[in-house]
Amino acid sequence: MKNEVLVLANADEFRRFFKDLLEQEYVDRNQKFENDEMNQRQAAAFIGVSEATIIKYKKEGKIPYEQLPGSKKVRYYKSELKRTLGKNRHLLQPSRK
Repeated sequence: MKNEVLVLANADEFRRFFKDLLEQEYVDRNQKFENDEMNQRQAAAFIGVSEATIIKYKKEGKIPYEQLPGSKKVRYYKSELKRTLGKNRHLLQPSRK
C-alpha cells in the first residue's frame, strides 16, 4: 500500500515550497563537495595511478573534472571519481605497454 499525502496549497505556497527545497539541495550538495575536492596529485593517489595516467584519463574524457576557463587549476571530486570508477573498473587496471 502506498502512503499518499494530499496537500492543498496556493500558487505562492507551492513556489515557495519548491524554492526552499531546491535551495536546501544546493546547500547540501555544496557542503558535500567541500571536503571532497582534490588536486591532480591527490586524485592520482586516490585511484592508485600515476599523475601521467590521470592526465591521460582527463584528456580522453574518461574521468570527470573541473577546470575554469583560462585557469590551469584542475579539480577532481572523490564522489565523482568513485561513481565513474564504479562503472568503469578497467580504469583501475595498470596499463600494458
